[in-house]
Amino acid sequence: MYVGCERELNPNALLHVPVAVSQYNPYGKLQETSSEEVDKRLIVRPGRPVNVSGDDINGSLIAVSYEARAEGVKRNDRGRDAVKKCPQLRIVQVPVKHGKADLTMYRDASYRVLNKLVASVKENAPSSQAGKILVEKASIDEIYIDVTLVAHEMAQRVMMEERKDVVESEQSDDSDQKEAAASSAKYTSYWQDILHNLGAARCTTVGGVEEISANALAANSLSKDEIRRGSQFQVLDSSGETPLDSGSRTWWQRNLGDWSDLEIALACGAALAARARSDVASQFTTKTKDGREGTTFTLSAGISTNKTLAKLASGMKKPNRQTLINPEEGDTLQKLFHPLPIGRIKGLGGKFGIELSEKLGVATVGDVAKLSLGDIERCYPPSPDNETAQFLFNISRGICTEEVNDRTICKSIGCGKTFRNHLALDPSNEDDIKKWTGELCGELTERLAVDRKENLRTPKLFGVSVHMSDKKRSASKSTPTPNSFERYSETAIKLIRRIAKPSSGSKIEGLTVFVSSFVEVADEANSIMAAFGKAPTRKVSDGTAVQSSWDKIRARATEKKPSLKNMWSQGTENMNKSNEERTDKSGDCEEAKEGSVDEIVSSSGIDPEVFSQLPPSIQAEIRMSHGNALKAGSSEKRRSGINGWLTQKQSASSEASRGDVDKASQKRLFAPSNPNDIDQDFLAELPDEIRASVMKDVAAHNRSLQRQSSGSSKRKKGIDSFFAPSKKK
Repeated sequence: MYVGCERELNPNALLHVPVAVSQYNPYGKLQETSSEEVDKRLIVRPGRPVNVSGDDINGSLIAVSYEARAEGVKRNDRGRDAVKKCPQLRIVQVPVKHGKADLTMYRDASYRVLNKLVASVKENAPSSQAGKILVEKASIDEIYIDVTLVAHEMAQRVMMEERKDVVESEQSDDSDQKEAAASSAKYTSYWQDILHNLGAARCTTVGGVEEISANALAANSLSKDEIRRGSQFQVLDSSGETPLDSGSRTWWQRNLGDWSDLEIALACGAALAARARSDVASQFTTKTKDGREGTTFTLSAGISTNKTLAKLASGMKKPNRQTLINPEEGDTLQKLFHPLPIGRIKGLGGKFGIELSEKLGVATVGDVAKLSLGDIERCYPPSPDNETAQFLFNISRGICTEEVNDRTICKSIGCGKTFRNHLALDPSNEDDIKKWTGELCGELTERLAVDRKENLRTPKLFGVSVHMSDKKRSASKSTPTPNSFERYSETAIKLIRRIAKPSSGSKIEGLTVFVSSFVEVADEANSIMAAFGKAPTRKVSDGTAVQSSWDKIRARATEKKPSLKNMWSQGTENMNKSNEERTDKSGDCEEAKEGSVDEIVSSSGIDPEVFSQLPPSIQAEIRMSHGNALKAGSSEKRRSGINGWLTQKQSASSEASRGDVDKASQKRLFAPSNPNDIDQDFLAELPDEIRASVMKDVAAHNRSLQRQSSGSSKRKKGIDSFFAPSKKK
């Protein structure tokens, strides 16, 4: 993925040659670079002077092209060692920002590639089932797609066409027609489309029946770490044009009547994967100045009945290939799955894998498969909270019940940095702690601003993770998200102090700031605050400016939705009725005086064009909130500014469901409530400015409670007192 990004930006220097992407060297001279500075970031190229100082070329490699892997270059190799293995190697350094690697361009590329992949799968699926496809993004370059329902519908159509051909054959009296009908049953029109037009039979290796080469056997025995680093055993023809092995070709060429229902469904899944991979390769191509063309992003795929086997299959043939595993196919599991080191299976690596090997005396998945459930339970007794034994028993037999979670955006966002050896941070060094929390929080807030705009969400939890030199594991602390980006660094330092004590003598070797627990927020273009700013304009073909954004806001205002972005319109009708009652019945409130719009907007900052398009009731509210006096003797005074306007909308909206607003209910519009009862989801929808005001009022309220005597009861102030439902008398 990373190499593809660099080739897309700089095809003239990087296409069709060995390429590696390196981390900056933390011990070298750290210089900030942007993704567009391709020549500056190309730090090593054959026949050219090194582009950086000596130490800087020796960064660790984080991505290696297949051309370089074929020469023995591996991920995590140092730059100088890699060049010795492959003298033709080009090394590109990642962009650097905030004192660390800037991965923004790679995340953007991941989004574009995976979007195209999923779109292609849905386009080629039956329309009735396309909406039922589940997509789970596992990492920046890995995705799971559940096409179970789609594949079964495609398989049913294949089988229906086959039965139709057989019936026509049996009803025919002509022996030649019978023979022709029997022959057509081998490849119905739809089945042929799956095999050839979508491309399943051209590029799909069938695990377990393939004619396995020595390289393939060696690749299958690689450990998880060796696979991550890359191996020459994984390298095939990157064009994907190498013919399939004889075993796979024979499997695809069988008569349709010899296929099981599961095999047909798997073939349909393979067809969708083959077309999607082809569509991605076609879209992401580039060309050099001398006319050479190349694909920047190629994909490998695995097709099977569950996530574990699909993951295994995807790594068996690289690059630009796909593999199908049918767990019901004879001794497929014994050939492909059981020889794997147990660390290759998700959840069985690291310390648990070591413990598992020692307790059960196993080294491979096949060793676990030889044990009975009782044997495993003796080492891992079952309990309601511990199903380890059942998991091990199932997974060793290719049974995985983990579902594909329909999720394409991350559940948390974090920014971290490692400080090795003499770069480790001293907790007592205030300047270093402040510098790096500022850098990390700066990157985090930049990513959050983009995430909020793209995904309309905001985090509720903010935390830090610190790895100390005298600890084996990182320690984490979290707190509610600060109400402004400016306070992130300040909050992070406070959390760090709770973990890293200056007097401990230990140093900080790793530091991460993160956010999680996201909640949805209103689109800022349609939020309350946006309605009071200058409406954005766009140019049409004749050059005139039109204010389309405001039209959209006003259109949304007519919808009755219980979210903040439409709340102001929900209260309008009820407020009109309430205003009429106050005027007709009691005469408590006099009409707003006709002040000039200029006077109002000059003091409030409201755009005059926006003000003129507001509903009359809202205009009246704003006029009164900016200095128009209530009638003398009025028992209630309106609150000023956007705070008062907002509280009335919330209160009036909640009262609307109880019918007409009488005088008693009017008083309840301003009844105080506990600020701590504020709905956090509702609070998260507020613009930052208003949310900060609310939180300030909450803090002031809590301080006030501490000062009050047990029998005192003071009226609470601020818009927060109207967020909770009014109490019935």
